[in-house]
Amino acid sequence: MTSQKIKLSYNFLNLKNSVKLNKKISNLLEYQGTTITLDLIDLIFINSDGIWTLLELDHKLKYQGGKLQLINVNETIKSYFREMNIIDKLNILELSYSFRKF
Repeated sequence: MTSQKIKLSYNFLNLKNSVKLNKKISNLLEYQGTTITLDLIDLIFINSDGIWTLLELDHKLKYQGGKLQLINVNETIKSYFREMNIIDKLNILELSYSFRKF
């Protein structure tokens, strides 16, 4: 099992940045039981592409015995998750710290 902490270095999780995120973490998906913690402290906007990316990543990790954790999720982003009825599908930790940028 491996654990990786990743701080998103952009404010928007849209199609362009979703592709960047997928490239950044694709090699981590090769390991069974990986836990990825995404620090979303700088994220101020997420669209359907970004939400789909998080759900897909969560699904892939669960399938391999791992998990996705989200930290520092602001209330606006949480409200998007609530409106889309996915807040309970994502593992949002109520922590208040951040990781260094990549």
